[in-house]
Amino acid sequence: MFTFILIPILIIAPVAILLYYFWVRDKWQREPWSLIFKLFGLGCVAVIPAAIIELIIPGNRLVLDGIPEAMFSAFIGVSLVEESVKYIFTYFFTFRSRHFNEEYDGIVYGVSVGLGFAFLENILYVASAVFFDQAPIAIAIQRALTAVPVHALNGVIMGFFIGRAHFERNPSRRLFINFQGLLYAVLIHGLYDFFIFTVPSLPSNIVTWAIIGIFSIMAIQWAIALALTKTASDRSESQTINRLDIRFGHHPTRHRPRFCRTCGHPLTGSGRFCKHCGNPIE
Repeated sequence: MFTFILIPILIIAPVAILLYYFWVRDKWQREPWSLIFKLFGLGCVAVIPAAIIELIIPGNRLVLDGIPEAMFSAFIGVSLVEESVKYIFTYFFTFRSRHFNEEYDGIVYGVSVGLGFAFLENILYVASAVFFDQAPIAIAIQRALTAVPVHALNGVIMGFFIGRAHFERNPSRRLFINFQGLLYAVLIHGLYDFFIFTVPSLPSNIVTWAIIGIFSIMAIQWAIALALTKTASDRSESQTINRLDIRFGHHPTRHRPRFCRTCGHPLTGSGRFCKHCGNPIE
């Protein structure tokens, strides 16, 4: 009885905590929970096409033999597939949203989809462990401390770039920013999976280094995520102030905005171009 109470807590709690953690840091205009739950559900749905693609990729096997196979499966068979599917779901279901009015919103969207993906993935892993009698509590704890944060933090990375791209007016620049976000998410996820996949095939005296590598990647992810969160929050502040200026009659054609709409830096002087990024002040 204790097992069937603890397992749902281990599956739900880390997802709920991380989702609230990043949602509450949207200091200006928080996204409605109806939209958050919709994206969370889409993240769950994204598990299905990702799993199908992973199964049909040639050479992508469950049982790996050596470092080359682990590298292929980590970066191509899993990371590229999962992050691409999550990126597509996040981008195409939010870029027309009327709520998408700050760069930080992209982070909230990316985290919501990523945690939805992790949630259903956890259910499947734990259910499989129960079916095959493979210590479901241990697996639930392991994934609560590793896989769930990894998906959430990758959601921060891709969401940050989706937010940047959303306010970029140059189409080619917008495409490049989106590509950057996907690339970084794939690389970090791939490194994490690579260390995970190599553990079973490594000699016992090297396994410790692989485990250190896993948690090192997670520490780097947290550092990157916190830095991107702060940057997006600062830029969202300038976007919100500019938006309020327009709303209350301070239209940029009559009054100079306080912050650059492109890079978010404070505007100084009376020139027509931002001194930081060089874009026109509109």
